[in-house]
Amino acid sequence: GAMSAGGASVHLLVAGQPGSRHHGAEHYRQRVRQLGLEDRVHFLGWRRDVQAVLAALDVFVLTSDREGMANAMLEAMAAGLPVVSTPVSGADEALAPDGDGRSAGLVVPPEPRALAEAVSGLLGSPEARRSMGAEAMRRVRERFSWDVMLDAWEGVLGGDSPARWHQGR
Repeated sequence: GAMSAGGASVHLLVAGQPGSRHHGAEHYRQRVRQLGLEDRVHFLGWRRDVQAVLAALDVFVLTSDREGMANAMLEAMAAGLPVVSTPVSGADEALAPDGDGRSAGLVVPPEPRALAEAVSGLLGSPEARRSMGAEAMRRVRERFSWDVMLDAWEGVLGGDSPARWHQGR
């Protein structure tokens, strides 16, 4: 795939603090060294300049195995990035194909091979990245923008039934 073909140009940026129930950040740094990928995997640590980080990306990848609707994913979508995500809460709603078949990204099992194939496929297809990124921006504006959420909450608090709110989509 694109990873092997153009692999030398692929870089991984890890923002925040990598870690899981099983391994801390040092485990991942050590693994990167063992694989000889220090020049391709960049641990950014905590960053406040989120927009600058997002601007450097071609694809946003969310690999969490448990998380609510990720703010980070919505920020990436708002920046026009296609998203590859594990099936965390809200991922399907945010990314899956709509009635017209347009999707804002890919939801894949939390397995290295599935993630790699999804990312590789997007890196190899500028057209897919462009259309998914455009759809991602559209969805954030239409479904998840502050005004939309505020209107929905005002409706609920004012006595509208949540069912009526969903029909409005």
